[in-house]
Amino acid sequence: MWQDDAKTCLVIDQGNQAEDPVKRTSFELLTQLILPSLSALAAMVALLKDQPRLAWLLFALVFLSMLLSFFGRFGAWVRRVRSRRQDRRVSRRASPEALKFLSKFGRFIGYPADAGDTLHTTLINGLCNPNGIGLDRLGVLPIAFLHDFCYSIQTRLNRPRPAPDILWDAIFDFSQVIKYYCCNCTDPIFARLPKDVAPLLTPSLRSNLESFRERFVYFLDRYEEYLNDLQKASGRKEVIGHHFPRPQPLA
Repeated sequence: MWQDDAKTCLVIDQGNQAEDPVKRTSFELLTQLILPSLSALAAMVALLKDQPRLAWLLFALVFLSMLLSFFGRFGAWVRRVRSRRQDRRVSRRASPEALKFLSKFGRFIGYPADAGDTLHTTLINGLCNPNGIGLDRLGVLPIAFLHDFCYSIQTRLNRPRPAPDILWDAIFDFSQVIKYYCCNCTDPIFARLPKDVAPLLTPSLRSNLESFRERFVYFLDRYEEYLNDLQKASGRKEVIGHHFPRPQPLA
């Protein structure tokens, strides 16, 4: 049941990434619609009242307004084209790096193949089995279902020349998976370990946990740098997650 709730949480977070539709500002409505319409109406009235100079002046104002609107839209189109080209260039460079980070994160959760030095394996072998307690007693959630998310992300990143939006969504989803892992797997041990469990940590287990913590913090540091560089290079406004909670040394 908890897995369904966690998946729902991740999906909801993905939905928050949708952008609001672009709307015209009040200034644009005034300069592009209202003023030209009023000027054209005034020009027609001036013609009816036999005032051709005033009419032609008003028609010139309408034409100038339409011309400025055209160049404004043309400039916006040029900026969009440049932005898309920049997005494609960034995507070609960013996708292989994202796959490398996904592979490195997979070692922490045993994806795609189970590894013997994951946090969960270390806890089960060094704490749970010897003392007859479960991971739920520690507040650590299972992570097998995260393999499905990682596979989905890997599939999208492995596409030849992935579209920028596909890459962006995949990296955003990957960041959400990492945040989930931090909040529900590392934090319960390094920040919220039950007081009655702490005395059960042997020196060997503490050493293994500290080794894991150092490797994971190093991974988070490098991944955050990658996200910040990607954000700057792309010029996009969407934030894909720039900070992840770091596990602190055991007390």
